[in-house]
Amino acid sequence: RRAGWATQSGAALDEDALVTLVAARAFDLVGLSAGSQRVLAGLPRTIATLRRAAGRPILVLVGGPAVGDDADLGRRLGADAVAGDAAQAVALAEHHLAGQPPAHAAALEG
Repeated sequence: RRAGWATQSGAALDEDALVTLVAARAFDLVGLSAGSQRVLAGLPRTIATLRRAAGRPILVLVGGPAVGDDADLGRRLGADAVAGDAAQAVALAEHHLAGQPPAHAAALEG
């Protein structure tokens, strides 16, 4: 929000609720927080489903305790980027969305 984006956040939405939300709104970015290896393991399928539901290109960022410092993790998950903390996530989002007006972002924790 401080960066001038319209945001929507929610804690622990199940995949169906998240997909419905992304399909209903024109998000440019979806941020997912992985708090455990179990959540991380399901993200490739979730990210692919979100991209299909969006019906347009979206930026997917993943962060959280389960991310660690694995540089190749984003590619394996199907995410555009991974962030070690919130400040890095904002910097990555700004970099990837450079030149676009501030838009809607969804940040959801799992």
